[in-house]
Amino acid sequence: MSATRRPLIRQHSLNGLAAAVEQQPRLWLPQHAGGGAWVLWLEVLNTWAAVAGLFFSIVVSLRLGGLGWLVWMLVLGALATWATWALVQKRQRKKQQGWEVHFEQRTLTPVGLHGHSAITLGPDYSLGCYVGGDGEDAAWQLELRHARRGPVAALALIHANSGKPEEMATLDRFVSRLAQRLEIRRSGAPLPGLPRSAKPDPA
Repeated sequence: MSATRRPLIRQHSLNGLAAAVEQQPRLWLPQHAGGGAWVLWLEVLNTWAAVAGLFFSIVVSLRLGGLGWLVWMLVLGALATWATWALVQKRQRKKQQGWEVHFEQRTLTPVGLHGHSAITLGPDYSLGCYVGGDGEDAAWQLELRHARRGPVAALALIHANSGKPEEMATLDRFVSRLAQRLEIRRSGAPLPGLPRSAKPDPA
């Protein structure tokens, strides 16, 4: 089986991506990498807390008792259950969204991303990484840029704690190695917490 047709292993963690970029002929860049299950459970907890607050406010404001508050509890419980299911489905869809990187062909192909088309890289492209992305803590946005057109595509939102030097070093190596294998330069501000020798030149 050729490298092109070999099933693509989909990595969803920083360490997995850092290992795959070293040797694999193709690489999967998920829209959201890392973060763990705690992100989902935090969203679920926030949903149930909001529903509980709404329930108690209804009970107090309407002075419900007996069957009345039981009905409202069932209705809001069903609503919270549906919201939890929707969150799980949304997370599952996100896990299937990303970019397939083919190093030999120097192409990036979107998977499950509407409004995007395949990109063939050239000398005007660069790879950047900056903090924030969707505003999540300890999240870093991997971005494809063009010298004249600016940002082209948000490739992956990678979770790495800036307070943990080993995680930041892994992220830095991954971004540099990815740019090297794609034969494009790395651009943007250096990542925090790195020795000067490891920092890319800002573009």
